Amino acid sequence: MNMSSDVPAIDPFEVQRVLAEDQDLRSLRQRFPSLEERNYVLVMNGPDPSYFDELCKGPAKGRRGEVVLVVCHADGTIWLHAKPFYPAGIYRLPTGGVHLGESAWEAAQRELWEEMGLKGEPAQCLGLLRYEMFRRGRSLHFSSVVFRFDAGTAEPHPQDSAEPISSFQRVPPAELAKVARALTDLRGQWQDWGNFRAAVHEFVYEIWSRASAWPQG
Repeated sequence: MNMSSDVPAIDPFEVQRVLAEDQDLRSLRQRFPSLEERNYVLVMNGPDPSYFDELCKGPAKGRRGEVVLVVCHADGTIWLHAKPFYPAGIYRLPTGGVHLGESAWEAAQRELWEEMGLKGEPAQCLGLLRYEMFRRGRSLHFSSVVFRFDAGTAEPHPQDSAEPISSFQRVPPAELAKVARALTDLRGQWQDWGNFRAAVHEFVYEIWSRASAWPQG
């Protein structure tokens, strides 16, 4: 029997990524049955260098996805952060990679410490966001698991010097819609990054706008 040469090769990393994501989802649904799943298709057509290429380096680093940290202050505001190389005025929700061999639950607590110097378990998993991204004939699958933490009055103090954070600010959840618009308005080398990052801010804003149990301060 002749085997067709058109059959795509199986990517071992992609198999591991999908299996780990499914395991995350089963485990998290036991704790948070109401977590939501979303699927996004993003066409990244911004100029080089594109953030798409940075995301494509993930498998080589063992990075299978990311966690997004929605850290709530006691007054009901949400912590955002900026880095020194971001465009002026751009703040966003903290994120961090999920590696093969760790769960999203574990990664969220590790990243909370590295990014903000805070410790604690998530109060809620808001959702799993799956992305299928396309750029110049290439495609990539990626996912974000969104966790809410209640930090009380604690102030953030980053512990990971490899990714310098220049400042933090707190905003009301309603401001996340404005943050998303600022990200989608970015152009040049930040265009693809901004469109990708905007999605989770729009998602969290939507969850907040219809959640009666959201912390109100």
